[in-house]
Amino acid sequence: MPSGTPDPAYQSAEIVINALAGMNLTAFGFWNGDPQGNMVAEAFDAIGNSLGQVSAATSGGFAGFVSDVAIARIHMEGTTGDGYNHVDDFETASNDIQQIAEPGIAALFGLGLFSIVVRCRRAI
Repeated sequence: MPSGTPDPAYQSAEIVINALAGMNLTAFGFWNGDPQGNMVAEAFDAIGNSLGQVSAATSGGFAGFVSDVAIARIHMEGTTGDGYNHVDDFETASNDIQQIAEPGIAALFGLGLFSIVVRCRRAI
C-alpha cells in the first residue's frame, strides 16, 4: 500500500487478501482510516461462498469477524469514500493446519502399545 499522497493509479483499487496455504484463517479485523466513507470487508471460504461481511465506520472505526469456517479470502471494494482505501492495521488470527501422515499415526500407536506391554511385563 502506498503512503503519503495517494497515487491516482491506486484510486478505486480493490483490496484482496488471500490466506496462505497451510493456514486456517479464523478471524479478521481492520481499522478504517477513510474520513469519507465506511469500509466493507467480505469473507469467503475456499470454494467462494460468502461467509459474511462487516463494515467499519468512517475514520477510526474498527470492524472484524470470527468464523468457524476457514476464511480463504477477504475482499474490500475500492470505491469507498474518495476511492482510496485508507486502511490501517489488519488484524488476523489463524491456526496451522498440520497433517500427520497415516503411517506416522500407526507408528506412534505401535510404539505406545509396545511401551505399555513392556511396562506391564516389568510389573509382573
